[in-house]
Amino acid sequence: MKLINTLTFIAVLIFTTGCALTTESIDIPYNLIQGVSKISGADHIAVVVTVNDNRPDKTRISNRVNEFDVEKAPFVTNQTVDFTIRHAVEQELKIRGFNVAQKSPVEIEIDISRFFNNYKANFYSSIAMSNFQIDVIVKFNSTKQIFHRQISTQGIEVSSFMTAENASLALSQALKNGIETLFGDSAFISALLSSKNQ
Repeated sequence: MKLINTLTFIAVLIFTTGCALTTESIDIPYNLIQGVSKISGADHIAVVVTVNDNRPDKTRISNRVNEFDVEKAPFVTNQTVDFTIRHAVEQELKIRGFNVAQKSPVEIEIDISRFFNNYKANFYSSIAMSNFQIDVIVKFNSTKQIFHRQISTQGIEVSSFMTAENASLALSQALKNGIETLFGDSAFISALLSSKNQ
């Protein structure tokens, strides 16, 4: 049994090392939260969504690693991370009845501090572990802050190999968990609804 485990681990290393020098581009899909209803009064409110990518490296989203845990070729995204997150938030606003606009007194400002996938490998599997960290502020007339929250979530995908698909799945989970946390916060929705009384 020990021999089989060792041979399996060697096969994983050969596969991942062979691809270690190849940069790959990935998509990060976002699946809308299910079971959402229109919110009364939301159709009277227009919201601007602004996303700032404050990560030091805005292109890299993950790295393969070799058997010594040394980073190799990166994974990059086909769409920019700020676009991906803004689109996800805008879609969730729309299905709740809010109007998404380019200009409005109501603004959701999101600062991205981390969105990255790391790999952990052992004799049996390769674990893609993604982290998503954002700072969310709802403002009225650019200066009045009516909501503020920091959100940090994770996504995990277990497989036999370090692949772009696994990184994409783990990042997608982390993003979904973060957006669910935001829209599941009653204070966030209340802040948007209260803007019509500001």
